[in-house]
Amino acid sequence: MGFLGGGNDGGSGSSSGSEPQAESCLEYLVIVPTQPIAGSYDFFHFNMILSGASCAFVTVTIFILMMLHIRHLSKPREQIHILRLCLFMPVYAVGTLIMVVEPNAYVYLKPWLKLLEGYALAYFFLLVCQMISPEDASDSEAMLAPLLALARQKNMNPQALMKSYRLRWFFIYQAPIVLFIVAIVTDVAQGLKGYCGQHGHPSGSSSKSKVDTILSVVGIVSIMLAVYSAIKSTMMLKRELKPHKGQLKLWAFKALILLQIIQEILFLILTHVDPSPLEPSATLSYVDIEQGLPLLMILLEMVIFALFYHYAYSSSPYMIGKGSKMGGYWPGGWKVWLEILKVNQLFHALTFGFRIQAEYNRLETSYQRGARRPHQRYSEESLVEPHWPAAVPHHAPPSYQMA
Repeated sequence: MGFLGGGNDGGSGSSSGSEPQAESCLEYLVIVPTQPIAGSYDFFHFNMILSGASCAFVTVTIFILMMLHIRHLSKPREQIHILRLCLFMPVYAVGTLIMVVEPNAYVYLKPWLKLLEGYALAYFFLLVCQMISPEDASDSEAMLAPLLALARQKNMNPQALMKSYRLRWFFIYQAPIVLFIVAIVTDVAQGLKGYCGQHGHPSGSSSKSKVDTILSVVGIVSIMLAVYSAIKSTMMLKRELKPHKGQLKLWAFKALILLQIIQEILFLILTHVDPSPLEPSATLSYVDIEQGLPLLMILLEMVIFALFYHYAYSSSPYMIGKGSKMGGYWPGGWKVWLEILKVNQLFHALTFGFRIQAEYNRLETSYQRGARRPHQRYSEESLVEPHWPAAVPHHAPPSYQMA
């Protein structure tokens, strides 16, 4: 059996008589029989099995990669961002599996998973900043690193590039804020009986469909703007990021989000055209099409990218001998896990766009006594050749220095 909008018969998707006006669209998610598609399993139960196996594979695969990084935490400030990007995968996979198993959770949980995408994008660009800055750079100095590197590339004063850099920064870091608002509005609207998921009300209420469409479009535009800005910024730093597999890291993460955006747009179009090619049938119910099929596609895509993560975010460059094993396996590296969960650096980045000029002026003042300007700290050699520490760096935060 599967799930279908109330008032539909046996997976056919046709209405029988007049439908009652339910106070909530969740009243329309009722269990109805559908024909098996694999042995005795209908699509709903087959989807649960395949999605569960995919989720378990992603979780175990990424957890192994995280343990390798924690075991060889030789560049903690950089690797913490990698670990955060890794953690995104199993958390997103588990959240997706919950929506597969419990379709009623979809309308509440889906916008929060989109918010995770915004957070992951924000942390990815922080990783880019850290990779092209010295390991002992402060947060503000690391966030200025792309601007200073571009100024050195073009042989220009960073002040001339400040406006465009600030704009790209705003485009990237608007995503966590906008997607957080979308998630709140979505859940509040559902609580007020004004939102009914991707298709709107099964009986065709236009007001509910409008709320859904507006929120979907706002979320898609926000994440696309952030992805575009992050890709453009990263491509401009192609040479600086080459020793760090910058392009691989970019596409290992961004391609997954881009696929989901394309998939969401495609399903949004196909389910809103009249007549829609995606209609309930004897084997696929209303919610199988609306939720089950897109979620299954996401989890299958994540299986592929979980394997690709091991190459793009490999721990091999950080393995510099036994002396680098700073974190140890669980529970020896518990402080690293606490550091992964901290969000203070993200909050700092969210407001950094308003303080770029002030932070650059402060950095420039701190260099006035030296022979170099701020954008000259990042020498040609330090940007082209990776420089791994020979032992635990003296500047490593105390929280990382573990037995």
